[in-house]
Amino acid sequence: MVQALDPELQLNQYGQTHWGVDEQLPQVSVTAIVQDPVGYIWVGTQNGVTRFNGTQFVTFTKSNTPALSSNIITDLLIDSHDRLWVLSESGLMRATSYGFQSIAPSKFSGIKPNKLIEHNNQIYVSSSIGLFSIAEDKLSASPLSSESHALLSVNQSLYVGGRGRLSIVQDNGIEELNFPVGFNTAAVNDLKLVDDEVWVATTLGLLIYSNNKFEHAIFGGNLLKDNIRSLYHDKEGITWIAADTRMIRIKERSLLFDNESEDLHRVTTFLNGRENAFWLGTLDRGLYKLTDSWSARFHKPHGLGENLVWSVAANNDDDLFVGTQQGIFRYEEGRFENFVAAQRLSNPAAYTLYFDDNGFLWIGTKGGLAVVDGAGVDIEEIDPSPLSGLQVNAIYKDSSNNYWVATEKGIFIRKNETFVQLATNTPFENRSYRGVVEYEGIIYLATHQGLIKVEGEERLFTSVQQLSGSFVTSFKHYKSYLVIGTYGDGIYVLDNDVMTNITHKMGLIFDDSFSLSVLNNQLWVSGFDGVYSLNLDSLEEFVKGRRKNVLTTPVLKDSGYLQGSQKAYCCNGAGHAKSVVLGDSIWYPTRQGVLKLNPTKINRDFPIVSSVIERIGVSGQNYDLYFDDATKLDSQQFSFESRDINFKFVGLTSFDEGLINYRYRLNGYSSEWNENGSSTSAFFTNLPHGNYIFEVIASNRDGKWNPLPTQFEFEILPRVYETIAFKLLTAVLVCLFLYGFYQLILRRNKSKVAALEALILKKTDALLKSNRELASANERLTVHSHTDPLTGIHNRRYFVKQIESDISHYLRTACSVGSNSNIVFMLIDIDYFKSINDRHGHNTGDDVLKQVVGCLKKNIREGDYLIRWGGEEFLIALRPDHVTNVEQMCDRLLLSVKETSFQAINDEELKLTVSLGMCFYPIHKDVIKHWGWESFLDMADKALFKAKRDGRNRWVGYRLHSKSIKPLSDIEDTALEEADFKMLSSLVNR
Repeated sequence: MVQALDPELQLNQYGQTHWGVDEQLPQVSVTAIVQDPVGYIWVGTQNGVTRFNGTQFVTFTKSNTPALSSNIITDLLIDSHDRLWVLSESGLMRATSYGFQSIAPSKFSGIKPNKLIEHNNQIYVSSSIGLFSIAEDKLSASPLSSESHALLSVNQSLYVGGRGRLSIVQDNGIEELNFPVGFNTAAVNDLKLVDDEVWVATTLGLLIYSNNKFEHAIFGGNLLKDNIRSLYHDKEGITWIAADTRMIRIKERSLLFDNESEDLHRVTTFLNGRENAFWLGTLDRGLYKLTDSWSARFHKPHGLGENLVWSVAANNDDDLFVGTQQGIFRYEEGRFENFVAAQRLSNPAAYTLYFDDNGFLWIGTKGGLAVVDGAGVDIEEIDPSPLSGLQVNAIYKDSSNNYWVATEKGIFIRKNETFVQLATNTPFENRSYRGVVEYEGIIYLATHQGLIKVEGEERLFTSVQQLSGSFVTSFKHYKSYLVIGTYGDGIYVLDNDVMTNITHKMGLIFDDSFSLSVLNNQLWVSGFDGVYSLNLDSLEEFVKGRRKNVLTTPVLKDSGYLQGSQKAYCCNGAGHAKSVVLGDSIWYPTRQGVLKLNPTKINRDFPIVSSVIERIGVSGQNYDLYFDDATKLDSQQFSFESRDINFKFVGLTSFDEGLINYRYRLNGYSSEWNENGSSTSAFFTNLPHGNYIFEVIASNRDGKWNPLPTQFEFEILPRVYETIAFKLLTAVLVCLFLYGFYQLILRRNKSKVAALEALILKKTDALLKSNRELASANERLTVHSHTDPLTGIHNRRYFVKQIESDISHYLRTACSVGSNSNIVFMLIDIDYFKSINDRHGHNTGDDVLKQVVGCLKKNIREGDYLIRWGGEEFLIALRPDHVTNVEQMCDRLLLSVKETSFQAINDEELKLTVSLGMCFYPIHKDVIKHWGWESFLDMADKALFKAKRDGRNRWVGYRLHSKSIKPLSDIEDTALEEADFKMLSSLVNR
């Protein structure tokens, strides 16, 4: 069942994703949104209709869809038979298994259609000259012949909004309802049924039709006179009113929110899709998706002076205070009010906050310390002399009522109303101190260089050996333990005198921490990558040696890849006042306001993701399976002569598309699943003839796999000499020949032995000739199987066969002279190649591929490999004796392609760029012993991915550190890329 968004949140507090023309949306004016039974989102725009799978748009316009009579789409509809209808400014079409079909094309001339609706199993179209129905793909006029816009089906009645009127069409006739005075020229934009009332959105405001009369809607004491573009009534009973200047939400005639988000004015259409994703189309800002979040963000629209928040704290009355670059703000009833202006502080940045037992607020700034009373009136600058200009990171009061202040240049303690610096004239004097805590009567200090212990009345400073050199960030008491957070070294737990370290290898999501909070028997850890929770029972069992790892759960992701999390910008800083628990929520300072995390909202019942095979490519021909549905068409249609086939697939979900992983296999070729990561394509080459079933499954954002694979059945046709008929015919001919030869022997007598021997000799010569011809054919077949049929260069099969013997040769050569040689792998991908196929056709794409091969050949030396790796991707392998000035060669390759004018089939000149990923493969016996060439080719692929991600038309390379030669199984994935490989310089886009 589809649920609505949480009505307690404002629009800017939902998870929000936006698409405009920069994100492939064909045009920013969205007119309609629907979701089909497969799960695709269809978006109507003023430049065609587009299908969205969560990551990519496929757009249909007049240029590629003959059934579409106009690119200006006015409405979309999924009917009760799960069919998609597309209404344009001058026609109607319907999606079928074979593509889009135009409906009554000659009948739409001059009627200017507006909206679509299904009423009593009949499709209706409103237009400038009246209402029309569709029956058996024919357009028929209804008795309503006046200007018609919005449509609403209620039981047996069809409501039609026109200009200055509302018509009710029923079987027994039409009832015309004229609008009140002042609305006689108002055009109806939308109609919705709300609590048995018909709400009418017009160009002059909102009318409500109830008890056989109209009333002008009044919410919050104000008449709603705006141009109302659209209405939506959700599952929570909330009515959304989209006007030109604001968005309003109403429940039971009461105003909930008004004028919430400037980005979401002029909303033209709504869709509450699957997985509780709420889609909105706007008049001029594109497409938006709103989703419920486990967290809510408060920033400038909620009263904060700026979005950058340094600190959070709560007083004894559980009032929330936050420190920003513009002073202190207090939170009340959903909004923040200024508590202490920045101008009243010696430094405007309130970096840390602390409330003492008397309710006074201590403010540690980036330039000193101040104290303000509970009303925010009286401010006292604390001893500006020793603390003046110092960034205050933490304020702490110990059991002896001593106040400790941790700064960027030393630790201070309050003595006789003034602060005195400790550990002077020692190695601990000017360290950067981040936090202070008391545990078992001992003061512990967090610093950038480790954990410091302060003991006795003489306050003796000593380093804690286990954390020597660690960046200590935060502390948290739990039962008899002291939990200590660090940057990069995980979490430490101090139990009396025993220190236990927990890292990523023992179950942590990541090893960094900004803050530690305890709530609901969980330790909540914030860091660079987001927030995760750690089960405290498992932590206690780990400390006691009863388990080998701790139980953790990702919650929020700021960056990186955390399965099972939600996207949120979090968090900020380390030290005290970097998180606070209030009631059932945790508040964090962030770079974009204050983040409120409510653990009770966390729902880990993620829907299973279904995969869709969108397209297959065979011999340069692409089949769009959305229309060529293999379950509806004769399976014989998917029989191919080509031995190379490419599959494009996607997992349809509304949440965190980047967290989907894929597995695929080709039954009939191999029963083993191939792990494909987040890649959405699979390529097979040189397949034997036979019947195959391609299967793909996807995992959701929590890593759970769909147990039911999506399948595609096809056949690779045998060549003539591989058919059973050919083999049977050959056998029959041989038998007939032998039988005739035997009969010939019987008929001849001994006097003709010489002639018979001559005949046998002749046949033997013919057989030898046939054998030689067969051997020649086999040799040509081998060459063909190792050659790319389009470009004429070698293919992947040839490279895999040849590289092993080459490496053995180079290894023997390198060992004999005692040197370390390198093979260099270069993966090259044509930037935006898909746009060439889409704009100029696949014939042009094929020609461009051959021209690019010619360009690449000019820039490599004889003896180096040039391989077509797949699609628009090529591999160059430089032999060791050619590996000189590789960086210059990379620059030359990129520049050569960029400066070449490529020719389309219509003689149009095209300009291309390529991206290049490179990795050096050392020909060294220790490397060969532990690592295969595939690992270094994978690093070249990672470099190519980074080049593409960083902007394309550049190269990125990696070189293995010689000191890092060790077995690949001993190296973590991150170490493989970051520690054991050195990144070479990348060509800036030029």
